[in-house]
Amino acid sequence: YKRPISVEMKVIAAQGKIVEIRILKSTGSKAVDQHILRALKAAKLEPIRYADANLTFLLQHQFEVEKPLL
Repeated sequence: YKRPISVEMKVIAAQGKIVEIRILKSTGSKAVDQHILRALKAAKLEPIRYADANLTFLLQHQFEVEKPLL
């Protein structure tokens, strides 16, 4: 099993907090997609020092899924 998932994440720069996630390309498995979304919602990125508290940015990333996560 090896299918990538592509996501777009909206991040609050000063906090590194992921506040929105959108799947751009699914793995083909709703269960695997949901597992990845749950993991991303719990994740936190490195904050950007001195960024305005209201500054957000969009980050697109593709993850390779090597084995089922379930």
